Amino acid sequence: FYHKRTPAAGELAPPPPAQARMFCEENPAPDATAAASLAKPGVREALAAGAGIFESAATLDHAATEPALRTLSDERKLKFKDLMQGVRAAITGGTVSPPLFDMIGILGKERTVRRIRGTSNA
Repeated sequence: FYHKRTPAAGELAPPPPAQARMFCEENPAPDATAAASLAKPGVREALAAGAGIFESAATLDHAATEPALRTLSDERKLKFKDLMQGVRAAITGGTVSPPLFDMIGILGKERTVRRIRGTSNA
């Protein structure tokens, strides 16, 4: 008696859309645009320091972390937007996402810090 096997979960659904990868993958690999953002001079080094800012913050909201990140970008002579694109690329694997600090809040401190540290060490 032939019985067709039940498909595995991965066979039932297509891969998640690019903007959902940040929730579905533990460490989303940067797409081509995100990789270019991370390749800008000084970005990965600043991310290593930025991970410490997120790690030591009492909360991960915009008001608690933005001033320290701005200071970091000034100290490193790095444009703030380049630093934040690097953070976005590290956390989401892309350069387009819902508001960054909303994503950081949803992902939580541990996962946010782990992704930033993983990207800064790559």
